[in-house]
Amino acid sequence: MRFVDIIYKKNDGIARVTINRPEVYNAKRGRTTDELSEALQDASDDASLRVVVIAGSGPHAFCSGVDQSEDRTTTAYSGTAKVGADELIRTMSKPVIAMVDGFAIGSGNILAYMCDFTVASTRSTFGQTGPRVGSPATGWGIGYLANVVGQKRAREIWMLTQQYTAEQAFEMGLVNSVVPHEELEAEVNRYCALIKNNSPVI
Repeated sequence: MRFVDIIYKKNDGIARVTINRPEVYNAKRGRTTDELSEALQDASDDASLRVVVIAGSGPHAFCSGVDQSEDRTTTAYSGTAKVGADELIRTMSKPVIAMVDGFAIGSGNILAYMCDFTVASTRSTFGQTGPRVGSPATGWGIGYLANVVGQKRAREIWMLTQQYTAEQAFEMGLVNSVVPHEELEAEVNRYCALIKNNSPVI
């Protein structure tokens, strides 16, 4: 597949997957999810890689969720990948870091908390929107949030559809580290270096 919606690079043991739809705040359409799955599967299979970083293009968003302009009944909305990005993140044998700068909303928030580590800039915002747009809370990723922040917080996040600052997300346990946006890449690189300093999984 020729990547259109993402940028995928590999260098020095690090795979970097960037959602590249800044004009729609990196909202995911079917093609985006398919490309994410293909890149993550490649990263999982590549023994030379030690860590995966997922980011979003532009200064406004990591990922603002699913592109609501697409018809929900078509693959343009849902994609055709047999194994989704969330499942690949949770099952691959190497750590995945979400590098969040801006909005991580809806399925973008899910993508961020599914990663092993979430590093955010101070200008980031987290939250769910499902009840506001008629999208039901279904799938194992919903229950996984309770493992991250606890049952009460998970229900608050999903049912009340509030938005949270990076600092609030840190207090909840949604985020590992919060830094000014100009320090975000350096902080993610610090995490990558720490991971690469450990023994690889054979």
